[in-house]
Amino acid sequence: MSSKEHESSVSGGGSNETVILHPVREKKKIGVGVFTPKTITHYQQQQLAIVSMSSKFTRVVEDCKRDNKNPPDSVIGCLIGTMKSLQTDIRDVYEFPYRMNTSGKDLLDVAYIDDEQDYDRDDPDFVPTFEKCKNLALEVHRKQGWQVVGWFSYSSKATRSAEDKERDMRINNQLKELLGVPRLLFLRLCVETEKDTEELPIEAFEENLGSFVKVNFKVHADRAEGVAMGHIEKMQAPDDGVPPLVGHLCEMKTALRKLQDRISVIRGFLMESKKKLSQGEDVDVALLRKTAAVMNQIPGLSSGQFNESFLKEHNNAKVVTYLAVATKIAASLGVVLDKSSSISQSDSTGIRGGDMGYFGADF
Repeated sequence: MSSKEHESSVSGGGSNETVILHPVREKKKIGVGVFTPKTITHYQQQQLAIVSMSSKFTRVVEDCKRDNKNPPDSVIGCLIGTMKSLQTDIRDVYEFPYRMNTSGKDLLDVAYIDDEQDYDRDDPDFVPTFEKCKNLALEVHRKQGWQVVGWFSYSSKATRSAEDKERDMRINNQLKELLGVPRLLFLRLCVETEKDTEELPIEAFEENLGSFVKVNFKVHADRAEGVAMGHIEKMQAPDDGVPPLVGHLCEMKTALRKLQDRISVIRGFLMESKKKLSQGEDVDVALLRKTAAVMNQIPGLSSGQFNESFLKEHNNAKVVTYLAVATKIAASLGVVLDKSSSISQSDSTGIRGGDMGYFGADF
């Protein structure tokens, strides 16, 4: 992935890099579909947010395959970030449970989960699940002032029909009402794309006069997240198409399952021995001692060794985070120093000592 900025004027695209969108707002309608620019709003999207959208779609599709269900045409979620003047930064996404309605005004049924849990809606402390998901996502970044800035739809369709456009507008209006915001950015990502295309499978829209207006966008990547995306980009699937981490996770799953089976056998033996002791029967004391020796090798959640390992892993994760922040700060300082050096050089080559000073000569 290149960290160089480049501009795209395609109708849609997606990236694992930072996306800056430049929508054109309406000032005067000259003709059908022709608008003159009034203001330019910059939308900057972190590349890891796009990875999160793709991950959600993949998980939903795989879960449907496992349950022998038909996967949905698209999955929906909300975009969160910051809004300052004409600059909107899309930092992350969050999910919320919903079902699609085939009839009625609202296409998204976000209250079904509360009905299934049989919550008391008359309780003064009752908070809908949709609101809980939003509060939880924003509470983590409360000090940064994050808020909901839009929503996304990750679709398996390459093109949008008139029915799809109408559905997206109805969902957009419903989410605006649920979230209590005047406008939302709409991102549409697509799974299908041409093999040799250089266009990004993402489209960005803003609502304008009751319809969606497509906006152009610019893509760039910062160094901090570029490192993480570089690791993701280098991951290649083997010839059988299975991702490299799947084999490792399958081995761990098999090992844990075998461990669970063995613990179940030991637990059954101990329960049987306890039953014999309560009935006054003899038990195999030597086998119980061997069982105790085996059980002592299994780490417990309250053991000192487990606490030490957990603390070490926690500290390592914090060190990695601090190093990533330090790397980003160092990169920012490097940019500032380069700009300061350029300014100093331009000052030293200014007009000094007559006409020859124009060519950098000081007298």
